[in-house]
Amino acid sequence: MSNVQFLKKIEQDLKEAILSKRVEQISTLRMLRASLQNKEIELRPKKQKISEEIVMEVVKQEIKKRKEAIEMFKKGGREDLVSKEKKELEILERYLPPQLSDNKKM
Repeated sequence: MSNVQFLKKIEQDLKEAILSKRVEQISTLRMLRASLQNKEIELRPKKQKISEEIVMEVVKQEIKKRKEAIEMFKKGGREDLVSKEKKELEILERYLPPQLSDNKKM
């Protein structure tokens, strides 16, 4: 999947989530979209375009953040937040290639 197709897929999934009122998916996809836009802004001075590798890197970074947050919330006894982060993690893992998402399960 090219980076343009990938970005369009995120936008389409976001629209569907909004229409279906899936709150966790809406917030997670908005966060992912914002992270990708920030990465694009970061690359502009270097005259680089966002590539599929960069998109995957951003998704992996967001997944890593969720996994770290899950561990911290578990230590703090915040099962409500653990559950929220796990849902976000599941949503983000859908955007990884199948071989990567299978290896990254907790």
